[in-house]
Amino acid sequence: MLGHADNESVIEYLRLTTDNGTSIRLSKEHFIESNGRYVYAKDVRKGDRLAYGERVIEIEVEKAKGLWNPFTIAGTIVVDGVLASCHSDWFLEALPEWMRPSRALIPAIYQTLTAPARQIYRRNRAWVRRFTESFEGKAIGEHSLTDVLKKMWSTYA
Repeated sequence: MLGHADNESVIEYLRLTTDNGTSIRLSKEHFIESNGRYVYAKDVRKGDRLAYGERVIEIEVEKAKGLWNPFTIAGTIVVDGVLASCHSDWFLEALPEWMRPSRALIPAIYQTLTAPARQIYRRNRAWVRRFTESFEGKAIGEHSLTDVLKKMWSTYA
């Protein structure tokens, strides 16, 4: 399942380069572990330590075509040797400030909210195909939570 699935858009990304020679390119609002807690990529600074202990030595802005965000069973993804969350901004960030959880907790909340889909995937992969196709080429992240839950229910058999 994908939070974003777009081959055409040109997006401004950040490339974080580390002291062990690895780098990762991600959207500014993609979550990554920095100094022991999840932050947006745009909040990472030179000198911060990422999940594997590597230190960020360079941050560059790049424009690139395409926007892809696969959801994984574990909630994390390794890209070019760098560990990141598989989550980016979705709907919690739009809540009124008094309702909005701490940004460092948002990836765990999104992982919890997508747990039913992961459990069904483990038991019924044909449903995942039907569920994914119900979005008609659009990514899950382009829909409200209500729409996603309705599609989960209507495609399960």
